Amino acid sequence: MVFAQFFFANQKAKVQVDALRRKLQAQFTGNVEQAKKNKEEFKEELRKIKNADGTPTAIIKPMDESTYLNLIDVLDEMQNCYIGKYVIDKVNDQDKKMVEELNKK
Repeated sequence: MVFAQFFFANQKAKVQVDALRRKLQAQFTGNVEQAKKNKEEFKEELRKIKNADGTPTAIIKPMDESTYLNLIDVLDEMQNCYIGKYVIDKVNDQDKKMVEELNKK
């Protein structure tokens, strides 16, 4: 499946995000202001990891038969695979032909 390819292609990002999460957990504090600051720092570092050079970029082209839920599922997978760069585009005739060819196999 395509998502598995993205996930394995982005293993470096996964390792970095896991380390970042452990760092955030280690910084747990009861101080509300400090907790907000820590969370903002976490979000900024996460953004940097997801948008770093070498991370994959996905082009999402929902087919006519796709539902809103299908699109939401794909966007969830972008998060799960640490993909920070993606584009939602329209399917063109060449894309439809390629899908038809793949479905024949």
